[in-house]
Amino acid sequence: MNSDLNFIGFLLILFVVGLYSIYSGLKNYRFVNKIKNTAVSSIASAAIGLVELSGRASSDTPEPGPISGNPCVYWRITGEYFHSGKSGHWVRIYTATSAKRFYIRDNTGRMHVDPEGGLLDIPAEKFKGYIAVHGLLSNEPADMDERVMNYIRSLPGKDAAEFMRYKEAPIRVTEYYIADNDPLYIMGSAEPLKDASGAGQDEILEIRKGDTDKTLYISTTGERQVIQEFSSWIHLKIFGGLALCAAVLFCILSLSELEANEFVYLIITMVIGCAVLYAIYKMRRH
Repeated sequence: MNSDLNFIGFLLILFVVGLYSIYSGLKNYRFVNKIKNTAVSSIASAAIGLVELSGRASSDTPEPGPISGNPCVYWRITGEYFHSGKSGHWVRIYTATSAKRFYIRDNTGRMHVDPEGGLLDIPAEKFKGYIAVHGLLSNEPADMDERVMNYIRSLPGKDAAEFMRYKEAPIRVTEYYIADNDPLYIMGSAEPLKDASGAGQDEILEIRKGDTDKTLYISTTGERQVIQEFSSWIHLKIFGGLALCAAVLFCILSLSELEANEFVYLIITMVIGCAVLYAIYKMRRH
């Protein structure tokens, strides 16, 4: 009996995986269609609402990336430690993002970009290793890149202490960045500029994640590459997920001696469980 229950539990997990695969495929399909059905606008002709822009990254005062030193209009740094065990995985312990305003520009003008809450497909440099075992000020060499060590040493005490809590675990630090003059592709909502102080007469809109259409995608590649990236696994995700769900339902139906009403209860439980998981996912997204 216990073995049957364990097997049913395993099948339920596969069923959820299948549903998520279908959801992911449909989400990508919807996003690709949204790109195809939205024409690329010039910045000067962009109107309020969902827009698709293509141009170059720009900033009045580019700043060096905190670790790499590359001149950037935007950067984001994450720190993680590796949690070992049967289900070893990376755990986030630190995040920092540049605060300066940057723009997307073309030959007709420029528009402010607010990247908060968006999906960013931008270059990244990863650093892995151990920090100094006996403390950040130790003379012993660290396995971690020295540029990362210098960055950690420059952090406020609380943030540096968070890294030191995991000094004996593998650490991964990633610097994401958009370099000055990088090609830039953005789909998002063009809205009136929140803070117009210091803005020019032509800077009346900014592109950001809207309140109604919550799309905001920023990439340093072009529209064609974005479509190819999101289209590559759509059919496999959708039809593979459908096949997996169908196979799981067939196995459960064929299992032992489940009564019809027990099978119905099982299906209802599966649906409720998936709805709860989806609700949790949506709450975390917001």
